Amino acid sequence: MNGGVPLRVCPLVQVTGPDPRLIKANASPFHKAADGTTSLSASGFLWPEICSHEGKRHRVVMTSPSIIWPFLKQNYKSRFKGVDGRSLLSGAKVSMIIDQGNGTNSHTELPGDFAGFVQMPAFRKMVNSVIERGRGDLKLGWKLGNPPQQIWTEQQTDIMSHLAVVMVDATILDREGPEVGLGSRQREIRHVHAIGSPFGCISPHHFSQCLVNGTVSRLIDELVNGGRDVEDLRELMVFNGHVLPGMEGGLVLHRDSPDVVGVLSLPLHTSRREYPLVIPIHHIIEGLLGWSFGKLEFPPGLFTKKPPVSEESWGRGNEQSGGVMDPNGGLDLPSARGVVKVFVPGGGWGSGVIAGSAGFIVTCSHVLGKTEAVSDRKIHVKIEGSGWHRAEVIYRFEGCLDLAILKLAHLPSARQTPVLLTETASDVLPGQICFAVGFGQEHGRTGGTGAAINQGNIAKVVYHPDDKKKKKMPVMLINAVSVHPGSSGGALFLADGTLVGLITGNTMHSTGQSLVHFSFGIPAESLRPIFEWANSFCPLENRKKLKELDAVDPQASLIWSLSMPSPPRVPTDDSPGGRAFKAYLAEIEKEKAKKSLLKSRL
Repeated sequence: MNGGVPLRVCPLVQVTGPDPRLIKANASPFHKAADGTTSLSASGFLWPEICSHEGKRHRVVMTSPSIIWPFLKQNYKSRFKGVDGRSLLSGAKVSMIIDQGNGTNSHTELPGDFAGFVQMPAFRKMVNSVIERGRGDLKLGWKLGNPPQQIWTEQQTDIMSHLAVVMVDATILDREGPEVGLGSRQREIRHVHAIGSPFGCISPHHFSQCLVNGTVSRLIDELVNGGRDVEDLRELMVFNGHVLPGMEGGLVLHRDSPDVVGVLSLPLHTSRREYPLVIPIHHIIEGLLGWSFGKLEFPPGLFTKKPPVSEESWGRGNEQSGGVMDPNGGLDLPSARGVVKVFVPGGGWGSGVIAGSAGFIVTCSHVLGKTEAVSDRKIHVKIEGSGWHRAEVIYRFEGCLDLAILKLAHLPSARQTPVLLTETASDVLPGQICFAVGFGQEHGRTGGTGAAINQGNIAKVVYHPDDKKKKKMPVMLINAVSVHPGSSGGALFLADGTLVGLITGNTMHSTGQSLVHFSFGIPAESLRPIFEWANSFCPLENRKKLKELDAVDPQASLIWSLSMPSPPRVPTDDSPGGRAFKAYLAEIEKEKAKKSLLKSRL
């Protein structure tokens, strides 16, 4: 478990196949294409136990059909029954990327076999009812992309109401997954985790198995006129949280127990917003049992057992520590007063944090613009309670860290509120609630009285891949929290005021659309030496320390450039390194030995 949340049970599922004209690539909200082939990815759910199929042991993974359907042969695209791996285009391959479970983001790519589609008739009925009675023009798929999933227009409800089944040889994935509850019916649901891989195939090392907090509601009246009175929509569930393309097929779990709520479906959307739907787990069980009759043999009691819930097995990632909420719903976060506005005339503005009492400000280097365009005496910093102050650039990092150190020209007369790093700052885990504090968008431009505070959660911690030297050293934070332009250099706090990271910005789609709910941050462990330098004796006389911290780290540079190499692929039976290939080599060696023995006898 990672912080009590079973991330390993949710692999990234990827399909790679021929696409010379990029038709499949352009119809998807994201893709990876090279040399006439395209890769699409979604999230998956690894069933907890091993199943039997034709006398062999297999692990079953269910995922969204949205990545399988584009690679079906044309005569199979109009039907969802009777299809399997033989229905795929020649050269199309299915694989899964699994977390190795050692806490350092190490992954392995496993080959998989597409076995067919499972239909959920009850869910299909609900989706049809929503589309028929919906307010406005409800469409299937993500709004992201241009045009969004145009290729699936005629198969909307078919795609929505199916899940794809992929089987993996249990001999290469023989460990049992974390226990999760698969009871046929769930109790009252509200706070949940969603585990998925947004934009996964682009960089699995970064985006596989991210965790997003949210709530599940049955807000049928938002989608359908008179929805409260519609009996057949009673179980339609909407996930309220920062869900992104690639998370479809991901698991939705209770936040306070290992009980499965369901699986994320492709969303419905209008011109104004998206509605990520959740397929209830009992619909999936009914569909899978019907589909697998005579095909798969499941262990008895698999779908009714409830795993024990203990503090050790569940809960570390669910803690909501600290923060005091006021009656109006705001958060009493004194540390937010240590976040300042940074303004460069003729350039732009951003945010920064006060590091100590000597007037040092830590911000992002890109906030200052190009080096030649920055005049040290023309940088202005606004501190809450003491107005604007001039500042100079002390150091700009040139390596992978997007950081710059400023120094106030004169210390303000009013007492500052420095941002503090605690010893627990390195203990951040996916699922922990966090607050992004900065002067983003209109708030920063119009000069509000304080920084804007947005609540979200840590989605993933990306660690340094060098296990020997920097094991468990966090290099990047990926956050499911709203971050707008101008927030760069702002702070990422836990609810108790602990600084866990510095905001570097959000992501941007190739269409130019800013994805404000998916942001990156520099972990506190990378900031700690800088804060120690700022609070040391005569730090300006020891600027070489900053140069040492700015030393080139090739592995960290790969992480920040989203250029990590692909995970190692487990060989199949017929590939070099596979069992059949090894047996073939063994036969060759036997033949050589026989010839050698015959020659010696002659």
